[in-house]
Amino acid sequence: MSPLRQLVSTLSFAAALFGASAAFAETLEIGTASDHVTMLEAIGTVFNAKNPNVKVKIFPGPHSYDELAQDLLRRATVGQPLPDLIVVRSGQRLYAERSLAVKLDPLIAANPELEIARASPVVREKGRVGKAIYGAAIGVATPAVLFNSDLVGKAGGDPNNLPTDWDG
Repeated sequence: MSPLRQLVSTLSFAAALFGASAAFAETLEIGTASDHVTMLEAIGTVFNAKNPNVKVKIFPGPHSYDELAQDLLRRATVGQPLPDLIVVRSGQRLYAERSLAVKLDPLIAANPELEIARASPVVREKGRVGKAIYGAAIGVATPAVLFNSDLVGKAGGDPNNLPTDWDG
């Protein structure tokens, strides 16, 4: 699945999570650090075209995820409204331990057609805190090891018989 399709699916999932459907004309507010605002606005436009009764609003976040966390915690402390969805690199534990995040397990179990229910377990496990799932990975990186065959040969190795596992 392409990253764009994953994110549109994530927004669809969030809309379902927060009751924003054709039956409820709602606004889905998304918070993130400033490096994702442009991307999320573009995805929101695609989502709005498919879901005209749901308005996606990306509020301009701070420059870093640490500043975003501070902003969200400050809002929660003084009783200001929080976004419906946050896009963060990590930090689910921070929000889960303060009861600011929603456990997604019941929603996933009740809606097996959702992308998150059908996704690789790795995608769900990235959002797990303790025994509950609070989020999902937007993308998963796979490490790659590149060898310079000339240097391997000069170092006494066999460039035609490279390691096939981490133990080498």
